[in-house]
Amino acid sequence: MTVALDRSAPGQSPPRASPGPPRRRRGRTPLPFSVVMLLPVVAFLPLLIPHGPNNTAPVDVLIVLYLFCATVGWVSARRVISLPLVGVTAFILAVSLIGVGMSQFAGVGRTAVLIDVYLYVFFVAAFNDLRGDRRALGIALATWTFTALAWAALANGITFHFLPDSLARLILSNSRALNRASATADNPNLAASYFLVSLFVLAASPRPRRRWLRLLAGSWLILAIYSTGSVAGLVGLFTGIAAMLGSFLVRRAGSTARQTQVVIALLILALAFVVGGVTRTFASRSVLGDVATISAAQQQGGVFQNSLGRSNRSLNGRLTLWTQGLTKSSTQGNELFGVGAGEAKYTVDYKSLHNDILAYLVERGIIALFGLAVLYWLIFRQAVRVLGPRGPTGLHALGAAVFANFAFSMTHQTLHFRHVWLLLGFIWAASSLRAEEAPR
Repeated sequence: MTVALDRSAPGQSPPRASPGPPRRRRGRTPLPFSVVMLLPVVAFLPLLIPHGPNNTAPVDVLIVLYLFCATVGWVSARRVISLPLVGVTAFILAVSLIGVGMSQFAGVGRTAVLIDVYLYVFFVAAFNDLRGDRRALGIALATWTFTALAWAALANGITFHFLPDSLARLILSNSRALNRASATADNPNLAASYFLVSLFVLAASPRPRRRWLRLLAGSWLILAIYSTGSVAGLVGLFTGIAAMLGSFLVRRAGSTARQTQVVIALLILALAFVVGGVTRTFASRSVLGDVATISAAQQQGGVFQNSLGRSNRSLNGRLTLWTQGLTKSSTQGNELFGVGAGEAKYTVDYKSLHNDILAYLVERGIIALFGLAVLYWLIFRQAVRVLGPRGPTGLHALGAAVFANFAFSMTHQTLHFRHVWLLLGFIWAASSLRAEEAPR
């Protein structure tokens, strides 16, 4: 905001406006060019086929153009750049490079570290372009929402057979699972992660405004999650909804004392749920039996045969991967620095470990795992600020998306997903709005 100061002498009346036609009211200021360049990136986030070298995709061309424009804009305007998470990120990268230097496939490890740097720069750029600007953030959220609905049409069209046959065959020919929809994300689980985050972006978006349209759009995105057949997508969905419900109860509690009581009650309930689940899993193994029962029932032509029907096989496959990864890394004596970033797939049957925490432990070691814990703490703290009663109005759902993604990451690695780092940029931008809108 610019404030013009009156430089007239004390006691002197200010000059009167000259007669003439009234001036037209100024329109909205145009968006910065870098923000305009961010919007195509948001729109084409799930465009990941055809594949390029080193896991690059068509959307990376747009991201690189955006980063170039953002950098030029910041330098020309001599803008002060904020670098959130820079300390913990630098620590993780340094430890990862040490591990890569001692690894067997150093080229793969260096590429993984470069991808980490690339995603962090993307996060910083998005945050700095959107911080303190509710209008720009709202336009970015609306762009994500409407384009996600369009991408969901591809996933739902394959599952419910309303896409043209030629288009459906083209999409499926580039997918890793022929019986599960992945749209243009190549991997149905990656597509599920995108649609899951998109659902909470929709809840935070200023558009569409009418409630019935928002409900219809939300149902469409939930249907897209179902179309991917991802069990983790369903788990993340329920986790995110639980976070939204908790946020609603805290905000409705009223006084600070009542809010504190509600938070304590919710924490006790969540802790009891986690402890009960872990106890049943390791003591009586009843959870594994329940999963097997549900899976067998859905395999007999159930509505969830492509998701819950696979849950028993999927869970046992994950347990095997995790056991092999931990066993082989411990036998190599690389507990401190790991086998090398991105190199676990060369020790576990050419597969990733499908869990961010275990992947850090096996690939980057115990020291980097400490850095990951700090990173999670900082992200969760920011998400809770957005979710909480003093969070920016209308943007609470972005905090819920963080917890939904964390639940998803228990069976899939998500820290290399572009849309996850853009979500973090939105979270930090929303927190900047919270600081500006707070009463002084």
